[in-house]
Amino acid sequence: MSKAHSSTSLRQEVADIPLSMRLVPRWGAWKMSPAKDGRLTKVPFSILTGHEASSTNDADWTDFLEAAAYLLRKRQHDGLAFQLGGGWAGVDLDGCCNLDIKTANIVSDIVPEAARIIRDLATYAEISPSGHGVKLFCRGSLPSGRRRMKAPWQPVAGDKAEVEMYDSGRFFCV
Repeated sequence: MSKAHSSTSLRQEVADIPLSMRLVPRWGAWKMSPAKDGRLTKVPFSILTGHEASSTNDADWTDFLEAAAYLLRKRQHDGLAFQLGGGWAGVDLDGCCNLDIKTANIVSDIVPEAARIIRDLATYAEISPSGHGVKLFCRGSLPSGRRRMKAPWQPVAGDKAEVEMYDSGRFFCV
């Protein structure tokens, strides 16, 4: 989702989000903000408080309809955020594609290795806000161990190619 929210574009984007995700109270907003080192980072915000949200505090997150309505009404955030946990996990495939997010033109297709992961997981996936990766939303939990690894592909766009997996303590932009 981008800042140019309209009720028509939001309705189409909402239709793509699985009902099983829309029914859980794990929603908020996110906004690009400068980090301490000057780089931009995605920051989660609570719809309930209007302040930064904690990805580990369930009280900061709300239901989908409230979050979507807030986003349309306030128009000060960059999109919806989904809190991982409670049986929801996420996989982030960085550097696997290149989409011009200003024009929505595909610059390069998803690399075959990432396409295989997407196909094998057979779950809801979205192009990441940068246009350089894919985020997958899954039901389940992860075994203990490493959550981030170098991807088996060279970055198509951006500066890194990594695979990250989380099932708590994180949020994904939607």
